[in-house]
Amino acid sequence: MTEEGSKRGENIESIEELDDLEAFFPSDEDSLEDIDVNTGEDRGVTSYQTEIEQYKISMDKIDANPNFIYEPACGFNVSIAKAFPYAEILFADIKNKKVENVNRAGYNVVRADAEELALSENPDITVLKRAAFDVTRALENNKSDYVFANNRFHKAIEIEEMESHELIGKVGESQIEWEESETVNKNEDEDYLYIFQSKE
Repeated sequence: MTEEGSKRGENIESIEELDDLEAFFPSDEDSLEDIDVNTGEDRGVTSYQTEIEQYKISMDKIDANPNFIYEPACGFNVSIAKAFPYAEILFADIKNKKVENVNRAGYNVVRADAEELALSENPDITVLKRAAFDVTRALENNKSDYVFANNRFHKAIEIEEMESHELIGKVGESQIEWEESETVNKNEDEDYLYIFQSKE
C-alpha cells in the first residue's frame, strides 16, 4: 500500500467499521438526497419559512382563494401545504422514496411523470419550483389560472416563452416583497418566485 493510500484509510480501523460506512449510503432505490447526511436516516419531509412567506405574499397580491393546488416534482418539500393548509394540495413525484415520505407525512401525493400526468380537474395554481422536466408539456396537460415558478433549470424563462401565460410579478428570497415584473431576469437569484397568470 502506498503512503497516500495508507493515509486515506487510516480512519477506518476494521472491516466492521467499513461495513457500517457502506450501510450509511442509500440502496439502489434511493439517492444521496434521500437521507440526512448527519444521521443516515430518511429525511422525511421539509418546509421552508422563506418559501411559505413568498407564497403568502403572492396570494395576497393576486387576491386568489385557491381550492386546488398542484405541485409536480415536489421532492420532500411541502412548503406550499404549510402556506395554504385549507386548500386541496396534490403533490407528485417520480421517485418512490419521495412519494413514500410525503404520503407518510399525511399529504396527498401520487407517483407520476409530470410530463405525462393529466389531472381530471385543472388546478387553480401549479407550483414548479424543482422542475427538471419539460414544464410546457406539464402545463399543456393541466391548465392553471396561475403558475408559481422559480428559474432553476431556466424554467421561469420557458414559461415566459409560452403563449398561454404572462408574468405579472415576482417575490425575492432575501427581501420577501412583491415586485411588479414583466420579464424574467436570467441573472437574478434562481430562487426568486415568479408568478404567471393564464391568458386563457
